[in-house]
Amino acid sequence: MVTQVLNFGLAAPIDIQVVGPRGNLAENLRVARRIRDEVATIPGSADVHLQQLVDAPEIHVDVDRTLASQLGLTQKDVATDALVSLSSSGQVAPNFWLDPKTGVQYSVSVQTPQYKIDSVNALGNTPILTAGSNEPQLLGSLTSVHRELGPTNVTRYNLAVTLDVLANVHDTDLGSVSDGVESVLARVRPSLPRGTTVTVRGQVESMTSSFRGLGFGLIFAVVLVYLLMVVNFQSWIDPLIILMALPGALSGILWMLFVTGTTISVPALMGSIMSIGVATSNSILLITFANDQRREGRSAHDAAWPPE
Repeated sequence: MVTQVLNFGLAAPIDIQVVGPRGNLAENLRVARRIRDEVATIPGSADVHLQQLVDAPEIHVDVDRTLASQLGLTQKDVATDALVSLSSSGQVAPNFWLDPKTGVQYSVSVQTPQYKIDSVNALGNTPILTAGSNEPQLLGSLTSVHRELGPTNVTRYNLAVTLDVLANVHDTDLGSVSDGVESVLARVRPSLPRGTTVTVRGQVESMTSSFRGLGFGLIFAVVLVYLLMVVNFQSWIDPLIILMALPGALSGILWMLFVTGTTISVPALMGSIMSIGVATSNSILLITFANDQRREGRSAHDAAWPPE
């Protein structure tokens, strides 16, 4: 449950959605299977699978409408009686019994025992009641039954049919697997059928937007601090000298992330912003002290050198 909340309701942190019109379903399925096979080879990817099961066995029952109408039946009548037999009367005609002592309602349903429908012939022996007649007809005498393959679930995004390739991450960071996924999609996109698009959703999407926002925020913070210092120091050069401490702070941050084996994440970026703030504050103190020493007559070299 926690994982799905972090993934915005999706079942995996990486959800590659192949979206397109229904006419492209066969080509989209081929593309989705290709993406699944190539993503499974990425180091760190785990449990890569296609969410939709498109080839589940089905039994199709086709009603002979001419024969049914001669017996006073419609396709709706046949479908309703078959549904009651297979899925209970609660699906088409819910019925409740009220306990007069406790006032509690209980659902009352009628259904053919599942163990009695163990073959296609047993399904064909399902009785179909006709209006005004006490002699039921058999489902097998009104219909033709054949086997086919079909999907177990159909998902949509903005009304378009989707095929979702789901992938988890194991023993590595999400960004590394995400880079591998983007490499796979770069090879797949030129061969997509017309009208089909491929989009990566899930935790990867939120990670990318968070990193982009923090990156822009960091750049904006540096520019804003520089402009504020220009106003305070009444100089364009002194704030620029102060900001020269930032490359050293960034190199220290990257070095410590490498030594500790910490990946670049939202907490790491927040800590980087705090470290840059501390470095800027320390640099302001050094420049202010050096300017005070220069006003007292010391040279630039002596002012920058700490006193003994």
